[in-house]
Parts: sequence; structure tokens; C-alpha cells
Amino acid sequence: MRVDASISYTRIREIGIGQGMNSTVWLADDPQLGGQVAAKEIEKHRFANPTSYFDETQAMFAVAHDNVIAVQYACQTADVISLVMPYYRNGSLADRIQDRPLQLSETQRVAQAVLAGLAHIHLRGRIHFDVKPSNVLFSNMNRPMVADFGQSRSISATGVVTVPKLYMIAQPPEMINTGLATSVADIYHVGLMMYRAINGDSFYKAQYPGPATVMTKISRGKYPDRN
Repeated sequence: MRVDASISYTRIREIGIGQGMNSTVWLADDPQLGGQVAAKEIEKHRFANPTSYFDETQAMFAVAHDNVIAVQYACQTADVISLVMPYYRNGSLADRIQDRPLQLSETQRVAQAVLAGLAHIHLRGRIHFDVKPSNVLFSNMNRPMVADFGQSRSISATGVVTVPKLYMIAQPPEMINTGLATSVADIYHVGLMMYRAINGDSFYKAQYPGPATVMTKISRGKYPDRN
């Protein structure tokens, strides 16, 4: 039996400004849950097909894990799709490394947690494809958690995924010429994320050569600076 119900929340303020490509995240008050939540809104015109509206929600629901952000529920208006998640006041890894490097011990702790989450995601048959500092959030108990499944893909029977349309500033070297990837792509991005954490994000970003040459430098092992 189909049940049509109504859900509402009140936007308080935008959070994670500048960290998302195709969405806006709001701190919101949810009267149904009785507290504050994070509501990720994506305009419907950004989807190529209405059947994909809730692909990200379904991916998050399918890979529930202590080191993966949980989805509370998903809903839609006439204009947007909304994914509602717990609000974590401790922010993201991007916030923590914006102005200074992370201590090595903390970098190791974050990497171990992210790798644990990714191992589960891979075992559940998906590749994340967007592991980066802004997509690692810290729970209210300071546990690192993998977020944002907007670019994730299902792993094929061969373990190889064709990904010609993914937006990445730094693609793994094996993807650059072939457009093909495996779960190893996520491991490359964990390594890149650790580099950014250990050196500080400003050091990493200062090396960015621009979109015209970044892929060439990656394929030659020249970006980022391995020294």
C-alpha cells in the first residue's frame, strides 16, 4: 500500500560553503526528529534523468558503517532533491587543514578510519570516486566519516568501471588516458588526502598548475611535489 506523507524542515544557515560542486548544504531544524540536521539540496535540473534522483541516497543507505555518514531520510520538492543527514558540529578535514598541517598521529587516525569505511564501501560493491578533505566529516564524538556519494559508482562484475564524466581535479594516473578505474582509485585519493593533511592544504593548492596541464603532471608523477 502506497503512503504519501509530508516532511518539513526549516533552513537555518548554509554550511560547507564552497565545498560542494552541485549542491547546497543547510543546517536545518527538523520538527519531526526534534533537532538540527544537515540537509543537502540538489536542484533537479542537474540530473540527466529523474530515475536517478535518489541514487545517492540509496548508495548511502546500502553502505551503512561506523565510518560512513548515515542518511536520515530523503525527500523532494518541485525543484530540489534533499538528503537529510545528522549535523556534525566538528566540521570537515578541509576545515582542519586549511591553515596548517595536521599532526602525523591525527593524520594516521583519519586515514585508518577512512580506509575502514572505504573497505566496507568496496565490499558492498561501490567505488566512492570523491575522497577528499571536504568529504571527510567528524562526528560529534570526533570519529572521521566518509561523506558525499554523489559521484560513487557500482563496481561491475570485472571490477572495472568506465568513468568518462566524473569531475576530478586530480584523477588517478590510470584513469587519465583510459577513463577506466577500479577501487584502487579511492586508495589513490586517500594518499592524496593524507599528503594534503600532512603538508597543509595551502602547500598543496599552491602547486596546482591549472586544468590544462594538471593531468599531464599527474601521469608523470610531478603533481603534487613528492619531495
